[in-house]
Amino acid sequence: MQVRLATKEDADAIWEFWQNQKDPFRCAPLRRPIDRDELDRWLDGAWSVALVEDEGIILSESFSIETGESHLTNVSMENFHRALPVVLQWEFELTGIRSWGRCGFVPTAELYYGLGYVEAGDGILRWDG
Repeated sequence: MQVRLATKEDADAIWEFWQNQKDPFRCAPLRRPIDRDELDRWLDGAWSVALVEDEGIILSESFSIETGESHLTNVSMENFHRALPVVLQWEFELTGIRSWGRCGFVPTAELYYGLGYVEAGDGILRWDG
């Protein structure tokens, strides 16, 4: 698996990945869908987007390089436990900040706990690695 920051040139491939996933896991604020215009804004600098690739994209993760906040994770359930720890470690090495995000949906939080996330107060989960 390879991890890298996405560029504007990756927009079509990311959009295709989002639209054609089987058994997707998507965790975003208020679980709202993200449209193509918003993806383009992210790639213009609103958020950083990390990609995990293994014969194509298997995970996308939008996050803040400045704060470590995770904004949208998009991965199949098949690749969740395999790819998410890889991107979290990569982000930590890039930023020096442990990934964190808000999660109020208990089944989703349980998945994150299994990867080393802990409660950090006010509905925030933080990855402790």
